[in-house]
Amino acid sequence: MDDDCTIYGREHEKEEIIEFLLSDSDSDADNWVPIISIVGLIGIGNTTLAQLVYNDHKMMEHVELKAWVHDSESYDLVSLTKSILRSFCSPPKSKDLEILQRQLQLLLMGKKYLLVLDCVYKRNGEFLEQLLFPFNHGSSQGKIIVTTHDKEVASIMRSTRLLDLKQLEESGCTSLFVSQAFHDRNASQYPNLEIIGKKIVDKCGGLPLTVTEMGNLLRRRFSKCEWVKIVETDLRCLAEFGFNMIPILRMSYLNLSSNLKHCFAYCSIFPKGYEFEKGELIKLWMTEGLLKCCGRDKSEEELGNELFDDLVSISFFQRSVIMPR
Repeated sequence: MDDDCTIYGREHEKEEIIEFLLSDSDSDADNWVPIISIVGLIGIGNTTLAQLVYNDHKMMEHVELKAWVHDSESYDLVSLTKSILRSFCSPPKSKDLEILQRQLQLLLMGKKYLLVLDCVYKRNGEFLEQLLFPFNHGSSQGKIIVTTHDKEVASIMRSTRLLDLKQLEESGCTSLFVSQAFHDRNASQYPNLEIIGKKIVDKCGGLPLTVTEMGNLLRRRFSKCEWVKIVETDLRCLAEFGFNMIPILRMSYLNLSSNLKHCFAYCSIFPKGYEFEKGELIKLWMTEGLLKCCGRDKSEEELGNELFDDLVSISFFQRSVIMPR
């Protein structure tokens, strides 16, 4: 994990998380460890925000122990528990899960600690309950941050608080873009590029990962002529300039829920460049039965709206401007 973490446009979210971590008001009467889950799509900045909080001086002064563990689909309970122990600088003393969990309990007993479980994948409730056993059955004063792309993970882990991370606002995107594209140059000395840059930022859909990659590309092509070419080219067709959108979209696709994958795949019936209306598409999804597993807490139409907005946010759908007739 990078200790030197710079972030733009997430100051409010950062302070909300730190306030939660420093407060005693969220302690559970049943001794369940307080958890704040940062939920958002690939490229939205979940991990980066968690890094900023993890390295904040307030947290450095408040906690006695800190650990950061990146989850992996290949991890079983023993492997994941071992990784947590190592991150707390406590070498695992066994290969037996019960012994490892007891070691973790003893290590954390009476301690103020912070654990970050980064990029937690969707698993069954029994797995996550067992993972949290040492934290929920000990006399510690710790807190846990979970980053995930799946709201159901936050629910299964009985998160005390959920932070639903949205797309970065324009000001944050612009600051991030300037830091990448202009680097050690003074942006105000290039007013023409600043104007073009704002148009390019608009193409990135508020995704920090896309803004960063675009900024890196334009730093290598630092001229008005090159920037104009790029602003006039569709984001998906920039491979010839050295910008490869496919890995970003592929990462996003692989981490989509099954509902999102099915709904997106359905759109292959439309020809390239076809303009569809949100409400009409949701009705088609409903007709095909793609929204029937929406759960009891929302209607099919509500789920359809949520899925549509998610696909827009990761640039799988592109907003179109329809001129009035």
